[in-house]
Parts: sequence; C-alpha cells; structure tokens
Amino acid sequence: SVFPDEYVHNYVNSAKYVDTYIERHSCSHSVTVGKVLIPTLHNYQYEAVKSAALAPGNRWLFNDDTGLGKSAQALSTVRLLRFSRAQSFRMLIVCPAMVREAWRKEVQRWLTGEDAGVIDAGLKRKLSKKAAQRRDAAYAQQIIVISYNLLEQVIEREFDIIIWDEVHKLKNPMSTYFKMAQQFASVPIQFGLSATAMPDKPVDFWGVGEILWPGRFGTEFEFKQHYAEASNNGYGWDYKGINTKHAEDLKFRLSQCSSRTVRQEVAHLLP
Repeated sequence: SVFPDEYVHNYVNSAKYVDTYIERHSCSHSVTVGKVLIPTLHNYQYEAVKSAALAPGNRWLFNDDTGLGKSAQALSTVRLLRFSRAQSFRMLIVCPAMVREAWRKEVQRWLTGEDAGVIDAGLKRKLSKKAAQRRDAAYAQQIIVISYNLLEQVIEREFDIIIWDEVHKLKNPMSTYFKMAQQFASVPIQFGLSATAMPDKPVDFWGVGEILWPGRFGTEFEFKQHYAEASNNGYGWDYKGINTKHAEDLKFRLSQCSSRTVRQEVAHLLP
C-alpha cells in the first residue's frame, strides 16, 4: 500500500477527537473510509505513527524512552492501517506477563470499540469450568495479548499484526524466546517497542533486527564484525562497544526503520 503524506497527515494531525475522512490510494482505485475518532497524540508521536505507516514492509521499531507513549503510537498505527484497508486485523500483542491487563486497556482506549483477549493459561492446563470458559473466550478474540513464556500456545494461529512489547527480550539469538519469535516471521505487519533497543553495544541489537527485518542486517557475525569493536583473543571473537568508523552508518540505517524520542526532548509535555 502507498499512503500519500496528506492521507497520513489527515489521520494523525488532529488536535482532539475529530471527524476526518481518510482516503486510501492504491494502484488505480481509491477507497474512502468513514469518519474516524482518534485521541490526541503529541507531535513527536504523530511523526512516529506517520513513519511507521509509511515504512516499507510494514515493520517498525518504536524506541522512545520509558513513559513516552510507545503503545499509543503502535496502536494508532494499527488503527491507521486498519481504516486505510477497510478491514479488521487479527492481532497478537506479546508482552511481559505483568502488563497484559495494561495492554488490554490500551487496546480499548486507542482502538475504539475493540477489546482484547488476555491469555494467562495454556490450552492444556486444567482449570475450573469458569476459568476454562474465560480462557477459551480469550483465545477466540481477534486481538490477543499474551506473555512471552506462553507464546508457543498460539504458534499455529494466523495473525496479520504482531506487536512485540519489550522487544529487547529477543536480543539473544540462542534464547527460546528468539527461536519462538522466528516462527512468526510470515506475519506481514510487525512492530517492536523498547526503550533500550538502540545499541550502545551492537551485539545487543542484531537479534531484535533479525526478528523485525529478517536478513536486513546480514548475519550475526557480519553485523558484529562491522559495527562492534571486534578483537580475536586466540580462542574466539570478543565484541565491545561500537566501531566508531561505522557508528554514523548504523545510526542512519536505524533511522530508516525506527523512531526515538528521549525524555529530555519532551519534558515540557510531561505531567
């Protein structure tokens, strides 16, 4: 899909709850979508939503500091894409267990009229009749919120969108979480959220990059050799910090697929 600037502008640059018509241009036809109500976003959030919606391949990393509204940005992008295509999405939100209910509330807030099923037990776990009914109802929802440790429970399901909250949990390519996340590579739209994914140490970024953009950053070895300070100690390779010769190149590449705002830049907007 191609989103003209004015299309995204009409959607995200709204001062409060406003009525606006959104038009999608694709090839030789256009689709007018009805009136959309959206909550207020700050300017830095508008820009992130716009960039994510326009991103080739529908993959984006929201990398703002903690507390700056990454979930609002991701869900606003989902809303934009949903209305642009005039269709509903099957969405999976993967997050730490302790914030599953918080994500459900965010879905209710930013995707008006939607709810999410919160998965807190595997399908084979024995539960009381009432608890089993709640679990089954959660699994049947179009939008599912699940923790990383239960991800295998939905590996056979088909989704259109995945939001990886705290996506830095996937940084270790040898971890169970990383290997499980790879099984969802075919999901067409994927967003990562993290306050710490931008690398002071590139060795911590490759796994995140490989999940969101398979193959884009080369192999793990190639990435580390190019962007980290690499040295061979006679037994193997050590990687420390960032290779200053290629730091600007990495910064540019990340700017093409991610957005980052630090707290100091928007302190005047915070309560």
